[in-house]
Amino acid sequence: MRGAPRWIATGQDFENCIGSSDPGISAMGRRIANAVYGNSAFALSGYLQANYKSQFKNIVCEGDSVTFGYNVQMSYPAWLAYMLRDAGLQKVTNVGISGSYMSTYNPPAILDRAVANVDALYDSDYQKNIAVLLTVNDLRHGPEHSIDEDDVYGYIETWCLARKATGFEVVVLSLPAEYEVVGYEPHRDALNIALRAGYTDFADALADVALDPVIGINIGDPDSVAYDARYYLDGVHLSSSGYYIMAEYVKNAILSL
Repeated sequence: MRGAPRWIATGQDFENCIGSSDPGISAMGRRIANAVYGNSAFALSGYLQANYKSQFKNIVCEGDSVTFGYNVQMSYPAWLAYMLRDAGLQKVTNVGISGSYMSTYNPPAILDRAVANVDALYDSDYQKNIAVLLTVNDLRHGPEHSIDEDDVYGYIETWCLARKATGFEVVVLSLPAEYEVVGYEPHRDALNIALRAGYTDFADALADVALDPVIGINIGDPDSVAYDARYYLDGVHLSSSGYYIMAEYVKNAILSL
């Protein structure tokens, strides 16, 4: 153990270890790197990325406050980075912005900012580039702006196809339950059914969080605001425990690619 700080500091032994032709030694090096450096874009921005991009998965998570992680320490992208620590070197970047919409109702729209916020992070030197999308605001506030589930499906399809054209593999999430907007659940159900039936036309995997018995299924009256405070901070935003569940679905979708 006394040799570990020197090993980390020099980086040379990482090169010998991660670059070893022995799969066991190489895997050990990756695990130690993740244990020491973590999985954040900041922590992995130095020696390892500069020398071993080809062994990294570059994962970019886009969305609104449910992706950003409103008022929590561990958003689903943060949990995702933690969960993937033993699956090789990962760079997970959360570009979600609270208050975002796919449409232009509240600019900059997710569709409009995608080139600057997501495509700019694409790098062919990585082993994989994966774009992940979850968007809830358009459907939640759709009736106010004449937007329905068909419109939102079209927004998601457009975003995903554009990211694939850039070179990303794409994971899209179904929409989790929420307990704030009266009349929301039938529209959410319709969109999720459509995503299950059609996602293969524009995405590589579906993280179907809507099937989860805790965060995917409304626990009572579809118009109830009686959410489970263990998993939700309010009627919309999840707690760290809720995000942990969400991240499991995203992790499994990414590992399926």
